[in-house]
Amino acid sequence: MPDTETRVEGFIAMIYHYWGWGAKPKEAVARLRQAAPRDNSVAKGKRLIYQLPTGAVDAYVGEIGDIRWTWADNAPDRTASGIYIESPKER
Repeated sequence: MPDTETRVEGFIAMIYHYWGWGAKPKEAVARLRQAAPRDNSVAKGKRLIYQLPTGAVDAYVGEIGDIRWTWADNAPDRTASGIYIESPKER
């Protein structure tokens, strides 16, 4: 069954090949845990969390790991970008 949920603003949590969206960071991490196989750690220090900009709709992670979205009709700034609020630790 395809994901038909409309993702408006919020957060994307991501590890290599897997991601999850949520209105709050904890929701995004919970969905990432559901998407990733058990042998992949989604713990802090292994994942990244990206906060989407205001007006971002239907965000997703592309095949090369780029975070993409469309803009809502009433988006205040269509040139805005989000911010990384958590990044993986360097090895």
